[in-house]
Amino acid sequence: MGKAWFGLLLVVAYGPGRALSLTAAGFAVVKAGSGMSRMLERRPGGGAGAQGRAARVRVRRRRAGGRAAARGAASAPV
Repeated sequence: MGKAWFGLLLVVAYGPGRALSLTAAGFAVVKAGSGMSRMLERRPGGGAGAQGRAARVRVRRRRAGGRAAARGAASAPV
């Protein structure tokens, strides 16, 4: 029974210690997310949201389609 107090202290300290570590991890994730949002907004066309992303994808597809069509016409048998 001489060291029971130490075991009790460990059990009692476990709850707040775990709560603090999970809270710190949550704050870190939120801080990283807001920093990532700011970084993406600074990119050209990055702050346009879903419409901006959709427009960039359409442009890429058009460019890729145009190149593929040009390649296909150049290599088509006559």
